[in-house]
Formats: sequence, structure tokens, C-alpha cells
Amino acid sequence: MTQESINNYTTKRREAQNIASSADTIINNGDASIEQITENKIRVEEATNALNEAKQHLTADTTSLKTEVRKLSRRGDTNNKKPSSVSAYNNTIHSLQSEITQTENRANTIINKPIRSVEEVNNALHEVNQLNQRLTDTINLLQPLANKESLKEARNRL
Repeated sequence: MTQESINNYTTKRREAQNIASSADTIINNGDASIEQITENKIRVEEATNALNEAKQHLTADTTSLKTEVRKLSRRGDTNNKKPSSVSAYNNTIHSLQSEITQTENRANTIINKPIRSVEEVNNALHEVNQLNQRLTDTINLLQPLANKESLKEARNRL
């Protein structure tokens, strides 16, 4: 949950508890007037509505989702890598690109929603994490060029 939505809910809950205490005082007062009862009933109903609205506006925090979405843009360094591994990497990145774009778009839709559930955020995070793992596996396809210096030196000594 975002801190702002938690703070709002906590404030409304505290206000509702205070109003409930006030209502208890009226309920326990055998000499309460109809006007006091009516006034307190209205206050209880308003507090209930405000609390329910605050509950509905509790929204999931998207900090970790945003962090993971940013990782989808990382790419491997193809400099000084074996040509066959660069080719495999490029082919796999090309095949993943549309999935990366679609996953980013779905995640950003959740991030940009004013009210989002924990389940929505967790589902999007799970999807992004799976794709990030595939991206890591793809980057790991890149293999460094073998160091041929010792062979060159040996050849030059011939």
C-alpha cells in the first residue's frame, strides 16, 4: 500500500473510532434526546461512508514494480564477444522485443492506475520478473573472445 493511502485510511479509522465512542456515550445515556440521537446517527453514517471510501482507495505500492520494469531495458555488451554468441544473443533479443514491449505496457498501465490492488501489482511484478530472468539468460549467452595473445607470441617466436 502507498503511504498516502495508508495515512488517509488510518486518519479515517481514528475519526470513526472517536465518533463510535461518542455514539456509545449517547447510547448509554438514558436521558439522551432525540436530537442527540439523530445527530450522532448522522455522524456515525458519515464516518462509516468516509472509512469505506478510504478502504476502497487503499492502493498498492508500485516501487518494486517500477524498479523491475526499468531493468527490462538493459542489454548486453556485444563488444569483444564471440561472433556466434553475438548472433545468438541478437536473435533472442529480437524474438523477445515484442514481449518486452507488451510486458512494459501492461506493467505501466498498472503503475499509472490511481487505485490498484496488491494482486494486480503482484501479478504484473511476477510477469516482469519472469521476463527479466529470460533477459538475463539471453545476456549470458554472450561469450568473451578467447585471448589469442599467447598463440600470437608463440607464432612470432617461430
